[in-house]
Amino acid sequence: MTVSPSTPHFLFHSIPLQLVMVLPFVVQAMAMMWLTGYLSHSHWPIWVYGWTTMLSIGLGTIVANWISQRYQSLEQVEVSLKESQEKYKVLFQTLPIGISITDKESRIIESNTIAELWLGIPESRESSRHQYPEINPSIIRADGSPMPVEEYPCVKALRSNQAVYDQEMGVICSDGILRWFSVSASPIPIENYGVVLVHVNISDRKFAEQAMRISESRLQTFINNAPTPIAIKDLEGKYLSINSEFAYWMQSPAEEILGKHDYELFPADNVKISRDHELQVIFEGISVTFEDTIPLPDGRHTFLITKFPLMDDRDSPYAIAGIYLDISDRKQAEIALAEVESNLRIANQELQKLVNLDGLTEIANRRCFDERVIYEWQRLYRDRQPLSLLMFDVDYFKRYNDYYGHQLGDQALLLIAQAVDQLVCRPADLVARYGGEEFIVILPNTNLEGAIAVAKNLHKAIANLQIPHQDSDVSDIVTVSMGIASDIPKLDRSPYVLINQADQALYYAKQQGRNRSVIFAD
Repeated sequence: MTVSPSTPHFLFHSIPLQLVMVLPFVVQAMAMMWLTGYLSHSHWPIWVYGWTTMLSIGLGTIVANWISQRYQSLEQVEVSLKESQEKYKVLFQTLPIGISITDKESRIIESNTIAELWLGIPESRESSRHQYPEINPSIIRADGSPMPVEEYPCVKALRSNQAVYDQEMGVICSDGILRWFSVSASPIPIENYGVVLVHVNISDRKFAEQAMRISESRLQTFINNAPTPIAIKDLEGKYLSINSEFAYWMQSPAEEILGKHDYELFPADNVKISRDHELQVIFEGISVTFEDTIPLPDGRHTFLITKFPLMDDRDSPYAIAGIYLDISDRKQAEIALAEVESNLRIANQELQKLVNLDGLTEIANRRCFDERVIYEWQRLYRDRQPLSLLMFDVDYFKRYNDYYGHQLGDQALLLIAQAVDQLVCRPADLVARYGGEEFIVILPNTNLEGAIAVAKNLHKAIANLQIPHQDSDVSDIVTVSMGIASDIPKLDRSPYVLINQADQALYYAKQQGRNRSVIFAD
């Protein structure tokens, strides 16, 4: 009920405390003065009583003032206490964590707003010590099984009279949502009070952990059922997890591999290769793929290895995964294929020799010459460079065969061909047997003067062979007649024109007495 300012009670409170304390002394003084005047007309007692009265009034005033100050201090303390209570009450209600207080029977008697929301405690109460039936029964352990009452943090704290910290529990709240809390309970050393409970909502963390466990379970299922070896290491290179294929590959139980490093399992060269790539994975945050041949209990295996980082929620690598693809069969097939290709290349080269070489003289044959002269004609046309041909045959070779026999005749042709082939040694030059005892020489990038110089050297080299020829009309040793032709290739002309020119020059050399060179002239 609100008190009106006009009521006597209010007026009483408005009287100063000093006046209330001094008033009895004033009444006493007045009574004594009246009594003194009534009993005696002497002035001396009057003065004595007067001074006594004044001292009483003064002492009363001091006492009243001291009491007033103490009274005001008590009022200020009371006001501060009320303000503090209000602040703590607001803080209690607005904290982002749930706070509840129980009695000795573990029944909740006080909760803040967020605890009421989470636990489904009614907001309206008939009194501050309203008794609830019991704690929400839909409480589960971390493994999802129902939690017995004796495991409740408040019950454990009351029974042991000791604080219980950070016990995880799930609560199906009044809105039907499962929330996870980290609950701490501490006994309250006050009569009729039980414990104070602090509920911290850890649902996000628990659900994240659950999602992580599901993800890890799926990853482990994938790893275990993968048909290729898979291993996971920490950043220091220690094995954290391997699948059964990896253990089979190592021919060791998983327990003997987990916790070890590569240097305990493999040779130093393989360890260095692997660790270099792992450091690249860690510091660059990328996947790398490389090949390595590793000695295993059943022999050496070649693997195509891919290593990549496993990232945490801060996008930083916390582990390294490795997938090993055994490509030993493929590598062996590649080696075998390379060997086959090498043999095929050698066989092809031999075949080219058979196709392009003359079987008797072991120099290029007519077919090889025809291909080369067309190629050089087109090339030198683009380069605007000259092409020269030397065509020669052995003088009186039929007589040589008749006189010495075909076997010595073949040997003479071989000696002449090899001598000329050694003399004409530039990569683009070619000496070919054109037919019978007739030969032809291709000299790319060679003008007429260069061709004449080569022709002189050929006559000298053949003469130096000193092959006897007793039935020759020009010399007692084997000699040759030679025709020389040179031109800059043109598209409107065929290389066979140049060949015919060299052939005509050879014909003129024979007509002029053999054992000489003749230059074709229009």
